[in-house]
Amino acid sequence: MEFGERIRSSIRRIRKRREISAAIQADADFVLASGYFDESWYKRKYPDVAAADIPALTHYVRFGYKEGRSPGPDFDAAWYLKQYPDIKNTDPLTHYLKFGKLEGRRPKPSKEIFAAALRAVAEIADIDPGLYNSINWLDDPYRLRIVDGTSRSDVALVYKQLIEKLIAPPGFIVFVPWLRHGGADLVASNAMRAMVSSGTENVLLVLTDDSRMDATHLVPEEVQVLSFSDCSDELTLSQRAELVGLMIRSFAPRAVLNVNSRAAWEATQLYGRVLSRFTNIYATLFCADFLENGRRIGYSDEYLSTCLHDLSGIYFDNETHILEVTDRFAIPPSLRGKLIPLYQPIPQIQRVPVSIKHGRIRVLWAGRLARQKNVELLFSIIDRAPPHVEFHIWGRGEEEYEEALSELDAAKPNVHFEGPYESFADLPVEDYEALLYTSLWDGLPNVLLEGAAAGLAVVASDIGGIKELVDERTGWLVPDIHNPDSYLAALENIIQNPGEVSVRLVNMRKKLDEQHAWSRYIDVLRNQPQNPGGLIAAKTKDHHADHGAS
Repeated sequence: MEFGERIRSSIRRIRKRREISAAIQADADFVLASGYFDESWYKRKYPDVAAADIPALTHYVRFGYKEGRSPGPDFDAAWYLKQYPDIKNTDPLTHYLKFGKLEGRRPKPSKEIFAAALRAVAEIADIDPGLYNSINWLDDPYRLRIVDGTSRSDVALVYKQLIEKLIAPPGFIVFVPWLRHGGADLVASNAMRAMVSSGTENVLLVLTDDSRMDATHLVPEEVQVLSFSDCSDELTLSQRAELVGLMIRSFAPRAVLNVNSRAAWEATQLYGRVLSRFTNIYATLFCADFLENGRRIGYSDEYLSTCLHDLSGIYFDNETHILEVTDRFAIPPSLRGKLIPLYQPIPQIQRVPVSIKHGRIRVLWAGRLARQKNVELLFSIIDRAPPHVEFHIWGRGEEEYEEALSELDAAKPNVHFEGPYESFADLPVEDYEALLYTSLWDGLPNVLLEGAAAGLAVVASDIGGIKELVDERTGWLVPDIHNPDSYLAALENIIQNPGEVSVRLVNMRKKLDEQHAWSRYIDVLRNQPQNPGGLIAAKTKDHHADHGAS
């Protein structure tokens, strides 16, 4: 080994020893701060430690807990490990301090419990002499496992933590999988705003599937947020569904709304008949999803037919999908009234006049960089576009798309990959004249409402419920959704016909004011479905009356 390499090897060993020493010191500080370590007791209990040339605390954190030794009289390590066999390969005291105490576990045998057990056995000894035999089990607490009523299941422990975090009982609960920068998240935000404005009921937002919460600006300040994954990230889908059911049965809120929460859909499918006695359950649906092989998937296909009977209503952001599912699942007339079109309200965005100068057009593309949004078609459009069509692409998503857009940004002067954005209102819409939307499937996406409300000329693929907003009077709808030349032709039409652009923008504004007004949105949430009533006007259910005789 060369001298230089030997030096580097020595340095690595020294650094490793320092890392180990630092870790031991951190563990020692943690144990000492707990108050459970008693140095005098430890030395009396374990004379071999007192005789060794090593501090008692250092011995415990390096060797003692591994040997089953206790840190002091108030924590019985051997009993703790035997009582709770799920704890393995860790310092039992550290586990108790970080987790066990919160979970209701005991640090040592309870004298009161064993005293009560002795009295109980003594009272029935004559009935069952077998309780007293050659071995008196109650003399040795290590032989017995205590069952003291403390919950041990993950669901019960998580539920206990959720209850402890809750500020006030909710009148409304909104279940979402997470809170990110997506259209469904905006739908949940609008619903929470409506709930808050409807009265004095407390509103609770529950993240059921993931703790990701990137879009906190979407949550009204009056709304409390809880997350299952903040309590445990190892919950199964069935456990998350069980937690949804527990929350509904415990609080019996006026209404709950499921916005794309798989756990809430699963709970409705499994327990819907019972849960519907405790509250009015509403859900949202937008469109079907599709795999790369073209197979339909999504909540409509997975849950609609089995859950509809137990739901008070389902709100769709477009009528097109209502017609699709009604036909696909042969929904009977008696249940069709539960399927309600709820057009999302116009966002508050500053309007800018479209002004195309010198034959150039600046095009905004904003959204999630994913297969659904047909990013590869966007690449084809860019590749065929003339230099006077300038693209500004905002969004985040799949890494390969982000890398490809970065390469395009570097290679083509008319392409600008701007990166992620918090909300549409943060975009410099005054710098653009048109909004381009290339999705393969969708409902009626919020980004189109936002772009139209900002006064941009909208060019969009003719899929899902988009034609309910964009048509030949209000924008440029592209029926040939896979043909890049069709989108470029629409953009050229915008450049060449400024008068027509003005007419269509005026028509779009009228449609937004009529179809997407906040007042209309509130009216639907209050009055539809007619029976049992809309989400924000739902009556609290008397679940005791429903099954009190059972």
